[in-house]
Amino acid sequence: MGRLLVAGAGPKGIAIAAKAAALTAAGLPAPEVTVVDPLGVAGYWHGKSGYTDGRRQLGTRPEKDLGFPYLPAWGERSAEVSARMQALSWHGYLMATQQLGEWVDRGCPRPAHGRWAEYITWVAETAGITVRRTAIGTVDRAGRSWLVEAGGEVIEAESLVFTGPGDALRLPGQPAGHPRVLDGRTVWQHMAALPEKEIRTACVIGGGETAGAITTALLEVLDPSAQIELISTEGALFTRGESFTESHMYTDPSVWLRLPERQRRAFIRRTDRGVFSVSVQSVLDQADRVHTVLGRVRRLHPSDDAVDIEIEDGQETNRVKYDLVVTAIGFDALWWLPLFTEAAHAALAKAVGSSGRVEARDVERSIGFSLAVDNLTPALHLPVLAGLAQGPGFPNLSCLGLLADRVLQPSVIRASQPRTAQARGQR
Repeated sequence: MGRLLVAGAGPKGIAIAAKAAALTAAGLPAPEVTVVDPLGVAGYWHGKSGYTDGRRQLGTRPEKDLGFPYLPAWGERSAEVSARMQALSWHGYLMATQQLGEWVDRGCPRPAHGRWAEYITWVAETAGITVRRTAIGTVDRAGRSWLVEAGGEVIEAESLVFTGPGDALRLPGQPAGHPRVLDGRTVWQHMAALPEKEIRTACVIGGGETAGAITTALLEVLDPSAQIELISTEGALFTRGESFTESHMYTDPSVWLRLPERQRRAFIRRTDRGVFSVSVQSVLDQADRVHTVLGRVRRLHPSDDAVDIEIEDGQETNRVKYDLVVTAIGFDALWWLPLFTEAAHAALAKAVGSSGRVEARDVERSIGFSLAVDNLTPALHLPVLAGLAQGPGFPNLSCLGLLADRVLQPSVIRASQPRTAQARGQR
């Protein structure tokens, strides 16, 4: 059996490793899964390393846990695999920690990010998953294997999975390390110190859930007289669609590929990107010091005690000064690409049809059923970029069990083939 290397020990990485353990226990030839993360299990969910303060509410229901939706993907062993994963479910965690009754009596609320991190950590411990606390270094390609530097050694793997959000995207003129210019990752690390800065006007740039969560947090820590402006290209606050039809598309993307690309992009934009959850929207609706502004920010001009930003509204460009600016325009889905050697980059570029530097749009169109890049050997699984091609739930937390099935199935099928068939396939 080959090795599958997972970069990232968050929900996706632990879901894959836990499913592999369940498959092995059920007698199926799962690959050896190695999970690597410099922060350990759920490092970005506790609230100590940015991206959250740990107190924001989970955007999806916790029942969409690491095994959800528990589909029969493993033939006659499906029932056993699902039973083993159900033991690692959100309900399983609550029962094991004697919290189920209280959670039900409180109306089955969505947990805070910190509590979700405790659940992921419990799954890793219960399933016997060991995470190597080190960062991924250089990624090279040799024949049918990846050669990945991690912690001073080279790991050979026939499949490689990258998870995680990457660094925050930046706007022109946005400096690194400026105390009055923060982003979707760093703002949480500076939130406690903001009341000391005498902030009277704050600006959050972006129209998605990260921007909404940051705005609700600023309402909690800034002076009650501070005014907060939300700048987005829409100029209005939109709520995420949470009807059955919309939610079920995230759970079961079986009809996704029947939609033309234009409709798929519109669906993702309407239900995931550029929209707020109902819980965040309800807070902002009651906040009379939060105002929406239509415009596209062209450049930031920071000084020692303020930040000027250029805002284009379609007719003219204005320059407005704020005491604090937070950019929440997304995260780099290609954060792993600079790790690739020239040869590895060239192989990826050829697979996705790129003539030069690989771009996210090239990759997302090339993701196949296993959430890996088509026409590339060895396998490179990129669930964060699989939304357009395979289903909107894969980049987020909506179908972690299905995600794990898709990633693991090629390795299990390959290991189940007679040796003669494998040899023919490698010629």
